Amino acid sequence: MAEDRTEEVMREFKYAANHRKKIWDALEKRASEYVKGNQWTEQEKRDMESKRRVPATFNMILPAIDLIMGHWLQSRMDLIARPVDEFGDVELADIITATTKYIEYCNMMPMQDKYQFRSGLIRGVGVKELWYDYDKNPKGDIRCQYRRGSDYHLDPDTTQYDLSDCNRVFKTIWMSHQDLVRTYGKAKAEKAWPRYSYFSGMQADDLLDQITDPTWGDKKSNDYGNLSSRGRTGEGKMAGEDPDAFDYVLTMGYDLKKKLVRVVERYEKRYEEMEYVYDPGSGNTARLEDYPKEFHPLLKDSTIKRVEHHIHLTSVIGDSIEGEDAALDAKEFSQLFNFFFPYWDDGKYLGVVENLFYPQDEINQRHATLVHVISTLAARGFLYEDGALEEETEGDLETRLSTPGYTLKLEKDAISQGKVRFQENLAVPSVFEHLEDREAYNIKYISGATDAIQGISPRIQSGSAKQTEIAQAAVRLTPILDNWKDSKLLCARAITWWIQHYFTEERVIRIMSPEHMEQSQQIEINKRALGTVFNDVTIGEYDFVWEWEGMTKTERERIMFRLTDLANTVPAYAQAIADEVIMMSDLPGKWRIIQKFQQIQQAQAQQAQQAQMAQQNGIPGSPGGARRTPMMLRQ
Repeated sequence: MAEDRTEEVMREFKYAANHRKKIWDALEKRASEYVKGNQWTEQEKRDMESKRRVPATFNMILPAIDLIMGHWLQSRMDLIARPVDEFGDVELADIITATTKYIEYCNMMPMQDKYQFRSGLIRGVGVKELWYDYDKNPKGDIRCQYRRGSDYHLDPDTTQYDLSDCNRVFKTIWMSHQDLVRTYGKAKAEKAWPRYSYFSGMQADDLLDQITDPTWGDKKSNDYGNLSSRGRTGEGKMAGEDPDAFDYVLTMGYDLKKKLVRVVERYEKRYEEMEYVYDPGSGNTARLEDYPKEFHPLLKDSTIKRVEHHIHLTSVIGDSIEGEDAALDAKEFSQLFNFFFPYWDDGKYLGVVENLFYPQDEINQRHATLVHVISTLAARGFLYEDGALEEETEGDLETRLSTPGYTLKLEKDAISQGKVRFQENLAVPSVFEHLEDREAYNIKYISGATDAIQGISPRIQSGSAKQTEIAQAAVRLTPILDNWKDSKLLCARAITWWIQHYFTEERVIRIMSPEHMEQSQQIEINKRALGTVFNDVTIGEYDFVWEWEGMTKTERERIMFRLTDLANTVPAYAQAIADEVIMMSDLPGKWRIIQKFQQIQQAQAQQAQQAQMAQQNGIPGSPGGARRTPMMLRQ
């Protein structure tokens, strides 16, 4: 049974891995190399060197990625929880918001988000994983951490960005023996490790007779199909004849050189019919299995059936199921993994770099050609007759002339007699500069990272026109930023799900000040007293909405300018919108300014209220007391 299940998992994993390999793996590796500046293949470098040309690289992709990153970093993603059902509460929503911020602070979420966003721009996918961790806290902590996108394989039939129609997600990771013990426990690790130990003591020539058939294969090929179970490669070689025969064991789930074992985790959505007890009075439902069995016959008439789903985890360590095989509490993949795709189209995803391959290659080719032309024109060639050069000078002349400052030794009177004629220096064609400028513009245009985002304009214009141009440039990055907002919203929903399912005991949550860490508050959630639970975060359903902090710097500045114009046009509105103007700005210490402004407003309101009460009570000396006003005298 275990062998059949292992075969099923690995067959599905092979299908997902092969599908991704066709559309993503090669592009992902190439994109990563292009960002680092490795933009020439080895064959291209050899061809260039054979032609005495330099494989020059003028990397425009890295600045474009940094510019988009800078624009994104200026946007502040601030999500506020709001109740969405009759059991939710506004005050509890604020506590959910504070608890979410607490978890983000504990996980250094700005750093995790930065790595995830950058990975998405370059490779087309950025991933954060969520889980409940007991390593540091006996009560447990909600963890959210950036992971490599290459470790995850999605269901090829997925079309929805939130993976709502996804049936399975595969995660692969290579672990040492120590990692296996830490993750799965000593018993399971020791059970999976002997196969590795058995293989590691063998020689390549012995694999032909000693290797065992895979427990999950079709007795013909392993999961990647490059070596058969009988020790033959795809080209018909015997395993003993192949210098990389140990790769057979690697593809079986063991890396003998690095002493690692591969773990394939399958997260599968499974459906089952559940019975619930429905209370018409309160409208609440509870699972029938949560009631004692002796009450089931009495509750049978009040039960309703629902088809529900959950995520089931199956772990294959090496080449057999030895790891975790259990139902998880999670119902959606977004509660376990947070994916960010800059561009998504019915399950096909790509990053920003992939569209820049061709224009970047054009820049490199033209730049290499320009360097070659300049070098050729700078080294003045010449024609000479036999006997015009000294014998020791004539050997290896081309290499010697390419050396800066080299002195050429001629025969006496060789120049005056016309035996040597130097060529004139030629100017570099201006078309090269034009072509380079055009390709640089194409890189910026295709990536969306235009100069206008930096506030740079090639022409003189008014402040409002400049703001309009910057706003128009930012529009081109809106689809990427909007997809990021979707991922961030899914992450906030997932954290709320973890809070409501795992933060069920009394806890103290510390709320940090946005600017001053020493100014903090703390709240107690799930506090039990007198038979009542206060601040029970497990009750109700909540969702998140964006506030101004979710806008980009450009959007905030545009709104701030409009509010300022309104205050100048209608001075009566100035005091009412003053704090809004400050919130839209990037002034240092704006939170202190707003706090002081609110304190002044509260003091003025209290003074006005006291004056009104004194006037109503007729206190002498007050505006409404015994003192007679000019209006009263006139009457």
